[in-house]
Amino acid sequence: MNYFHAGGNSGSQIELNEVILGPRGDEGNSSRAVHRQKREGPEWYIETMLGKAEEIPLVGSIARALPKFVSKRIEVIKKLRLSPACKEDTLKLYDDFAHLKPYAVKMFDATSKLPAAIFEGRWIWAGDYEQCQDAISDIIPETGRAIAGRHCFNEIILPKKIAKIFKFKYLKNPQFGSCQPKTCTRDDVLRLVRATLGDFGVKLKRGKCEKPLQYTAGSIVAMSVIGVFLFLMTVGSAIELVKMCLAGRDSGDHEEKSELTDPVISVVNGVEVATAYDIGIDIHEKIEQEELRDATCVNCGSRVTKFFLCFSLINNLRKMMSIPSQKSELSALNGIRVISTIWVIQGHMYQLIQQFTDNSLPYQEIRKRFDFQAVLNGTYSVDSFLLLSGLLVTYVCLKKLKQKNGKLNWGMFYFHRFWRLTPTFAFVLMGYINLRLLWYLNPVKYLKYQDISHAQCSTNWWANLLYVNNFYFWFDRSGKESDCMYWSWYLAVDMQCYIFSPIIIYLLYKKRRAGIGLSVFLILLCLALRAIIVEHYNILDPNGGATEHFETIYKHDRVLYDKPYTRMAPYLVGMILASILYTTKCKVKINKAVVVLGWLIAATTGMAVIYGRFGYTSRSLPMEEGEAIAYLTLSRFCWAMAVSWVIFACATGYGGAVNAILSWNVWVPLGRMSYCAYLVHPILLTSYNIGQPTMSHYTDFHYMLVFLGCVFATYVSAGAVSLLVEGPFMRLEKLLFTGEDDSNRANRKPRLELKPDTQDKKTSL
Repeated sequence: MNYFHAGGNSGSQIELNEVILGPRGDEGNSSRAVHRQKREGPEWYIETMLGKAEEIPLVGSIARALPKFVSKRIEVIKKLRLSPACKEDTLKLYDDFAHLKPYAVKMFDATSKLPAAIFEGRWIWAGDYEQCQDAISDIIPETGRAIAGRHCFNEIILPKKIAKIFKFKYLKNPQFGSCQPKTCTRDDVLRLVRATLGDFGVKLKRGKCEKPLQYTAGSIVAMSVIGVFLFLMTVGSAIELVKMCLAGRDSGDHEEKSELTDPVISVVNGVEVATAYDIGIDIHEKIEQEELRDATCVNCGSRVTKFFLCFSLINNLRKMMSIPSQKSELSALNGIRVISTIWVIQGHMYQLIQQFTDNSLPYQEIRKRFDFQAVLNGTYSVDSFLLLSGLLVTYVCLKKLKQKNGKLNWGMFYFHRFWRLTPTFAFVLMGYINLRLLWYLNPVKYLKYQDISHAQCSTNWWANLLYVNNFYFWFDRSGKESDCMYWSWYLAVDMQCYIFSPIIIYLLYKKRRAGIGLSVFLILLCLALRAIIVEHYNILDPNGGATEHFETIYKHDRVLYDKPYTRMAPYLVGMILASILYTTKCKVKINKAVVVLGWLIAATTGMAVIYGRFGYTSRSLPMEEGEAIAYLTLSRFCWAMAVSWVIFACATGYGGAVNAILSWNVWVPLGRMSYCAYLVHPILLTSYNIGQPTMSHYTDFHYMLVFLGCVFATYVSAGAVSLLVEGPFMRLEKLLFTGEDDSNRANRKPRLELKPDTQDKKTSL
């Protein structure tokens, strides 16, 4: 603030306050001090400063020069072809600006100016959105309305000579934000901004203007649905509290005791995996129901009461946070699942933050660092998910097939999977379509998202719920393919692999060699297809798309990235690993030298996949064609093999410290929230990035703090969605097919447990 004083270093905020508020000695008067405190604030501060403009040299100089500037602008505006209301309000705005009316000063101050560091990629010149929104005049007698500010963006088309200087590889044209009267249309704004910037030899595109917040029918329905779920949760929790008080004890103690002694359940209670219920076992059998049900359970309450208890916050929270009383051989999968989820969050955060940073060009240089390769290659976390999914579905199914003498209700196998995933997916999708723009309150919102808010999802939401969204595309106005909830492609791929898994599972149970042979054949087919696609479309980057022979839908990474026939290899590796663990009962005797060699090969393979392209990324060069074919063909399969060794070693007792870390009990409740965390995290990341009043500035420290905060916020939000929707629907399924929910297990005999074989006999390798 020292620029407001002619005295050089004597100017300070204190001196400016003295000019505006009077000498500090006046504060001796208590009433004066109270009066000053009540009046101080942004609005009053501006008004008082402008009222004493002559006492502040710089402001006074500007104020004296304004009439001449305004008179020239008024003459220009009178010649423009504007709508009548816009022209009236704009002329009045300039006249009031010449007289330093506070609202007019705020509107001009809210308009963007040429910033520093444009060579670093600072191309979104937003101005001040909130100040523009707050600027409003008194009612003008001549027009009978007030002049209110409306924030707008116009894209500046730079001359080719200037554009070449900046090497626009990652950047679009600059965006100029201005504060205009609300009565001006987008065409009016274009003419006004063009009249201002036209002297600089730049061209402008018809821009976007902020639209008033509107509650659509969809948003009202979405909020009503959320309200219904909250009501059900409240009623269910109240009923559970009453039952607990009447019983004089926690009604869930017996549930935890029986539930947590099942090591398989404790491991596979997650999104991309299967529990004994998640694989759709035949829970209709009357014999098993009699074994699980006690005669006293008829007094547990009516079916309506049981329905409300499914939504009980108390019981669902207890289930979510419970820790198994004993660890399973597969407990390490909890840690792998959570770490993979955090890796996904980190990768998406990098992907989104580069769109909202004001130092885009230096940010691209960070890609060349060795330590940043793990972020760039975060897509391999999804291959870990596919591996876990194939492993656990197969492992649990093989155990159940043995118990049932080769019989399994395959109808329930499919129904449960759809029921397990779809209600929660639909709930998040509903909020994403109808509510996300309600909390995006800044100019970047409408610059990037206003026009595509409903276009992406309103026409093809059904493809997501049918899990075919990786094949069904929506095209924007530029012809670029797009989809609704772009990250949900993984759910489609996982579901498509799941649909075909019973063929291999049954073969692995009946004829193990044939099942393994078919799996190996499909893996080789997947790798061959990847090699053919990479060579034909000349794909040179794992995160890139076709560079040759591409049609519209293959401009980016659709052709290779999100298809089941190019991503099924890790899933199949997981199925083969499940067969090995099932056959050996996780009891394998391995020579120590082989164990050490296995860990060395796995670590080397994983490091090669993640850091193998560093020589190219450090120089911003594409891979050579032959190397690209080899890397893109084998990298995901090799990553799955490396993770498979980690799982195998931990399951068979050769994991050591790695198994101790991955089997940490803290991973268990976090693992149960993995599905919801995967669904909600991009929404939270986008909300943070575009929720800033200005573009963010990337630094490593800032990125680290934001990342940790986003991980925390993701799991808090995931827990809320899980408690509100996911947990209740899992219990509703049990109520639907058995007539009971988990809250009644206190009155049951202990259920039949699916435990691994505890024999000490080991298979030698």
